[in-house]
Amino acid sequence: IMDEARSRRRLKLREAGVRAVVARATKCRRLGVPSIRRLRRALKTARRWEAHCSLYDSSSSSRRARALVEVAAKDLGLALLQKGIDASDEVLRRHFPRARYRLSDAALRFQGLSSPALSSSSSLEEDPWRVVDDGLDGRTLGLLKRAFSRDFWRAHAYVASKPRSDGGYFSYVHDLEEDSSSSPITATYARALVRFLRKKNHFPALRAARYVEWWCHRRPPGGAHQLHFDSDDEGRGVRLRHPLVSTVLYLDDVGGPTLLTRQAAADTKVLKQEGGHLVFPKKGRVLAFRGDLLHAVLPALPAPRDARKRRTTLMMAFWTDLNTLRPFRRDTLGASAVTFPNKHEATRTDWLRPFFPANTTTTTVVLAPTNDDDDDDGGVGKRQQRTDRVATCPALWAP
Repeated sequence: IMDEARSRRRLKLREAGVRAVVARATKCRRLGVPSIRRLRRALKTARRWEAHCSLYDSSSSSRRARALVEVAAKDLGLALLQKGIDASDEVLRRHFPRARYRLSDAALRFQGLSSPALSSSSSLEEDPWRVVDDGLDGRTLGLLKRAFSRDFWRAHAYVASKPRSDGGYFSYVHDLEEDSSSSPITATYARALVRFLRKKNHFPALRAARYVEWWCHRRPPGGAHQLHFDSDDEGRGVRLRHPLVSTVLYLDDVGGPTLLTRQAAADTKVLKQEGGHLVFPKKGRVLAFRGDLLHAVLPALPAPRDARKRRTTLMMAFWTDLNTLRPFRRDTLGASAVTFPNKHEATRTDWLRPFFPANTTTTTVVLAPTNDDDDDDGGVGKRQQRTDRVATCPALWAP
């Protein structure tokens, strides 16, 4: 019995060592300073551990070892792709034999991009998204940045630098029809945003919106998020439901772009011939798009001086109704679709106080018109089309 216990302890220590090797390599890549040599060593170490587990250990250890191998292989393959090294496809095909497609080299390296001119007469079928630059007044932007401070991330146990973790998903909900006399700054911003989008009639379905669900992320410069569809309660339930409209507010200029595709959740085939569209982070920029579209965050490879900065974004999804709406309690902290607490609760909770600043009711959230729309003065003073807001990647997929 003693020998068996010692053996288990040794295995746990060895597995912890392998995890540490993979974690260090992954952290370097996510911080935007990947070392190919370190990533190769991490993959080699993980594969040796997987071989050991398959011969001498349980199936659960083998599954954990396989997961480590996939993390190391994905990070190495991605770094090789973004650096233009041919060995990337060999690494990916060897460790992901069932995968049929990947993002193209042009998409991952941000090469060969064009900036299409958006026309005010274009329909949503052609451009199911809108981008607003410098849309928020300085006070509102400052209040939002202050709300998402260190206390907020600590209270939600958000750790985005760990391998195999993007910090976890949690979200809060506001009722758009509630009295706004004592609303948090996120609700004030959400109501201003939905009024602006309704006024411009960009998304007709938004007129039926009753609730707004919001969540946020704070990623390292090289952090990414997989291709996904926004859905109610993270896709749980009998029927998959998507929001009317999803939005992204960029609170920093750091990190990779948001990738938008025309692939809708109802499509039965991959739209291989369709290109992708990239929206790069810019402080105060607002992106709105149809809620059933496939999208992602692409990893960036910034200069080492950006390694300490973070890509902070606030996402909002607008719904007519929600299947799951959880009350705010200590045990629901970190869950999805939690009703945001009231101002009374903020007096007892440190991380909540910045969400209820003084004179919130007098806060004016200004959203400027998009560059492809006429101003309210009948078109007088129409802004020049910017070329850095939405970039098109003609070839999105590679076999």
